[in-house]
Amino acid sequence: MEITLTYYGKVEPSGLRIRNRKIFDEELQQFLGKEVEIIIRRKRKIRTNAQNRYMHLLIMIFSDKLFELTGTKIPALELKEALKAKFAIQDVYNEVTGAFVMQVIQSTSKMTPTELAAFIDAIMNYASDEFGIILPQANDQFELNYG
Repeated sequence: MEITLTYYGKVEPSGLRIRNRKIFDEELQQFLGKEVEIIIRRKRKIRTNAQNRYMHLLIMIFSDKLFELTGTKIPALELKEALKAKFAIQDVYNEVTGAFVMQVIQSTSKMTPTELAAFIDAIMNYASDEFGIILPQANDQFELNYG
């Protein structure tokens, strides 16, 4: 198994300041005498907890409404996977050659707030356009009996 260390820091005029530097230096000893690859990129914001809860609530409601409409129960987790396969496809390219490699299903836990908002919009439009199911907007006031 390949060991990967992920640490965060900030580039300051005096150089790179790594958070938890002492722990970083200790873990770095695992690579003593070995060649390593260092990748620096801007830290991405990931979806918010509120967005995540809202997405899961919408999928649960969608699952229940589909059952009412069709009589077929699709568990919320299975419906989420089907919706990701439909609306969260990401192209993967070879970083060296730029050639297309394959398509993968994007994890919602790795989506940025903007990507998750687009995914939620796609779900809402699909529910409405294909099934006539109107899912609640995030700012709608509604009561639910979901545990």
